[in-house]
Amino acid sequence: MKTSCLIAVTLIALTPQLSFGRIGETIRQSHERYGAPKTGRLNGVRPSSAVGYIYDVRGIRIEAVFEGSYSFSTDRCVALLFSRGRDGLSDDDTLGLLDANAVGKTWEKAATGLWVLSDKSVFAFEIDGMLMLTTREYFIRMRDELKKENRDRFRDF
Repeated sequence: MKTSCLIAVTLIALTPQLSFGRIGETIRQSHERYGAPKTGRLNGVRPSSAVGYIYDVRGIRIEAVFEGSYSFSTDRCVALLFSRGRDGLSDDDTLGLLDANAVGKTWEKAATGLWVLSDKSVFAFEIDGMLMLTTREYFIRMRDELKKENRDRFRDF
């Protein structure tokens, strides 16, 4: 009886880690974890060298962005966006997703709705009921590309 309880408690504790992918996983690992993507590759992913997929896991929509050389087994996940319909993610959803993506580290709350992984490699922030996780490097590249695009667009005004 004690053994079965211990196994059940262990499986319950590991469920978030088994259910949700992590920054740094390959496309292949994400497909194995989530199942087939809900759609094919996403268009309009930034930067243009990135590839995105949408998954649906237990009512949570997951948009995953991968960078690399368009390789199924070597491209790495650099951003994850989690959402749940019109109601958005609950506080429990957000905390569970953060725990599942801590990978042995801890999250430090930097501001309301903003967390930083203890090694400063990943940021997490809430936006309109969604949770976005991204590597520091990807966030900076995305920000710089948007700045340049806007600067070029409004240069003649």
